[in-house]
Amino acid sequence: MKMQKLAIGAVMAAGLLIAAGGLWASVSPAAAATSAQDETEIHKGTIKDLELKENKFTLAIADSAMRDMVVIVNPRTAYTLNGEESDRDKALLVGAEAAVTTRAKSPVALRVDVTTK
Repeated sequence: MKMQKLAIGAVMAAGLLIAAGGLWASVSPAAAATSAQDETEIHKGTIKDLELKENKFTLAIADSAMRDMVVIVNPRTAYTLNGEESDRDKALLVGAEAAVTTRAKSPVALRVDVTTK
């Protein structure tokens, strides 16, 4: 009888370890990296230069230290101009203010919201 209880206890303990391992796997570094890839950043500044043949433009970022960011666009990039849906050729204007949404630490634009002065 004691041996049966010990065996049942060992099986239950093994089950708890497996369950705990499954919980740990759900917050593993790989899972955390995936959620970090889903994070976005918004970069605000002035469109300084266009290189549309190369699918990129330069955004002068206005922060404590003026710096430039080369933004890469692709066919999936969404554009707005003064709050209305637009396309690349109409929205990207040198001198216009822009808010560029990218994935964290990526230069590829998911969305470009342009406001003319």
